[in-house]
Amino acid sequence: KLYWRVVEEEADTESTLKWETLAELKLTLLQVLCLHEHYVQLNLPYPHSLFQEKNSIKAHQFKAKLKSTKTAQSLRALNKTYCERHYLVGLLLSMEAHILNFSTNTKLQRAVINLTRDILYRHDNEPNFQDTSRRSRVASLYLPFVSIVMDVYDKLWKRFKEPDSRGSSIDDPKITDENGDHTLNSPMNTLQRNTGQIPKFSTRTLLLCVLSILKNCDDELLKKWWSNMKPTRINTLISIIKLCVSCFEYRPSSSKTKVSNKIAEKSENTKIELENMFKASRTRHFKQGSMEANTGNRWTRGLNKKSVEAETVDEEEVSESLVCAETSTITLDTIELLVETGSSISDGDNVNLSSPLVAKILDVILLMMSSNQSIHVMKMVFSTQRSIITKFPHIIFEEETDQCSSLCYHLLRHCATFVKEVREEAVASIYLLMRQNYESVGSFSRVKIQLTIALSRLRSDSSDATKCNDTYLKKSLITLQNYADNDSELHSTRFPEQVKEVSKNLFMIMRDTVRMKEVKQDKDCAMRIDLMYRIAKGYKNSPALRITWLKSMAAEHKLNDNKCEAAMCLIHAAALISEYMYMVESQTQLPQGCIAFEKISPNVLQECAIIDDVLKPDEDGMCTGGEFSEKGLESLLKQSCDLLMEVNMFECVNEVNKLLMAIYQDSRKNLQLSKIHEKLRNAYDKMHSLGKKRVLGSYFRVAFYGEKFNELNGVTMIYKEKPFTKLPEIAQRLQSLYLDQFGDDFEFIADSKRIDPDSIDPYRAYVQVTFVEPYFEPFEKKYKKEKSTDCDSALIPLL
Repeated sequence: KLYWRVVEEEADTESTLKWETLAELKLTLLQVLCLHEHYVQLNLPYPHSLFQEKNSIKAHQFKAKLKSTKTAQSLRALNKTYCERHYLVGLLLSMEAHILNFSTNTKLQRAVINLTRDILYRHDNEPNFQDTSRRSRVASLYLPFVSIVMDVYDKLWKRFKEPDSRGSSIDDPKITDENGDHTLNSPMNTLQRNTGQIPKFSTRTLLLCVLSILKNCDDELLKKWWSNMKPTRINTLISIIKLCVSCFEYRPSSSKTKVSNKIAEKSENTKIELENMFKASRTRHFKQGSMEANTGNRWTRGLNKKSVEAETVDEEEVSESLVCAETSTITLDTIELLVETGSSISDGDNVNLSSPLVAKILDVILLMMSSNQSIHVMKMVFSTQRSIITKFPHIIFEEETDQCSSLCYHLLRHCATFVKEVREEAVASIYLLMRQNYESVGSFSRVKIQLTIALSRLRSDSSDATKCNDTYLKKSLITLQNYADNDSELHSTRFPEQVKEVSKNLFMIMRDTVRMKEVKQDKDCAMRIDLMYRIAKGYKNSPALRITWLKSMAAEHKLNDNKCEAAMCLIHAAALISEYMYMVESQTQLPQGCIAFEKISPNVLQECAIIDDVLKPDEDGMCTGGEFSEKGLESLLKQSCDLLMEVNMFECVNEVNKLLMAIYQDSRKNLQLSKIHEKLRNAYDKMHSLGKKRVLGSYFRVAFYGEKFNELNGVTMIYKEKPFTKLPEIAQRLQSLYLDQFGDDFEFIADSKRIDPDSIDPYRAYVQVTFVEPYFEPFEKKYKKEKSTDCDSALIPLL
């Protein structure tokens, strides 16, 4: 101490050198001192008799000392008391804190970071420190290092930009600990704080050192430390853990960027050292026996078993994969400790903060699910995820809608992977999610909706489209049904039936979406429209997606000059929006749900069934888009009204304008009301002049037979064509279409008689077309004055 004080005094009187040069010289001297063989003994860790016989140090006495708040506070705070009790490590960490905060010299930063790494590496390989209790005592010396990294979190290199979550103020030029205690006074405290970024390699080394300390530290000490930590600091700690996941994601060599030979050489040597550092001991997962207990270090075993193959693999990739696996495992261990601590963390008003803490932890889990991980690590990730959801179901089912959506997306994505082990874990997680949602609120409507949205995202995301294998996803859905069938506890409820419905719906959406891509360039526009209708029907539990597909159907109809059908698609979308807006808040000027559209088209009442599973649409995040507003509803009604006017659907124009007039009257838009009345006058004048001369369409029955049509085999459809379309015209068009598709295996049936499927060749394709007219039941004729008008907006039963 006396010698170092002399060095400090001499450095202070030296005015010809910059402080960074002096810091580099002092760091060189400190490196010699820290590499002394009695370095640990000179630091006097708790308890001081580190190398006594095991019998003379009772483990429970050490545990009791660690549980005390005083011990936890003294070990984690880089203050004057700490530096006096642990002099050498105090000098090291104080200098590291000053350099990282005030120096822009990346070489100096790298030097002090590497010195800490080398010391931790020596501790990890010291034969005298292989005992678990001794390793934890030594690791407790470096707890202030974790606080230092938390202080410089904003300067660390990051793959993704994140909002500022630091707990300490960056306006104060002095370094403070969690409770505001100032660190040692130093001339460097008067310097301006460095706002530059710490390079990627130095950031990775810092994070590895943090993980090494967290891995070897005693669990009780960490929990005691975290329980007294401010919530903002806890958030910063979780952000650092999240950064560890993104910084140590394994990437194949094809995606690696090229670096200079000098940096690559240093990086390779360092990675080998880091690999040895983390291969030395097990993580808590293995100590607790939760994963492959009593079988030793998994990653070391895997390397030994495949030593022959490893010789042909790039050493850098092997090293990187080992570091990635070890860091992921330590991250999961830390997450589990934080979850255990979360229930006891509170702010100044004694408000329990476990919910926001667990929500941030769940973000880390989601990041791990989205990143590249080994199979064994992914198993542990799913296990931790299920544990968190089981302990805190309200986080997913009552509070964090976005996280529920992200979780369902990543789980469904892993259900389509080719790796069987990962696929099975993902299916189990989805089933548990459904089950817990059902037990919490009596239904799993939220999970059902989010799974439907997740499938849509999965199919539309170009980056994941190649990874989404339909065969594996179908197998996962079958496994999901098997879980429900074999669940004896819920066998007497509607839960198994609902699971089957969800699985079937997801499969049909997946199948129709694939077919939609196949027939995208097909000349048969009716087949494309039918597929779009089925996909929209599959999204009945997700109104935003259903509206998107209804709009797409309207656009497709307009391209084919089917303006009446396009208008009806927009009417359905408007009715759906009205239904959900009425559920959230009833407003007198707006339509009171789908029932207000019944006079336009009875089919609109189908939209009422969509709300069966929805409990709180506003909280579930389904009614937050721009469509679910008065302006969005008004836009759809105006578009549909214009289309109906073009095709002489004057009765429907009147009913749509009634809904618009109620909106305009409430907002007193007199000019708009004037325009509506003018349109209505023109519509009635035109309707009077045309009289019974209005012809709105021709209808044909088209039947498909043969296995070549797949699921259309035996299906009969009604084709609506333009007015005065003759049977030979549509027959010639369909015959030309399917001759190009099937060639000699196609046959057109000109006879209008009913076809017996057993009398035809099942391996050929057959199409039958007949002319039909609309038919109404006697009770319907009382309300349908204009048969030719109503048949365009209603389902038509045929004799």
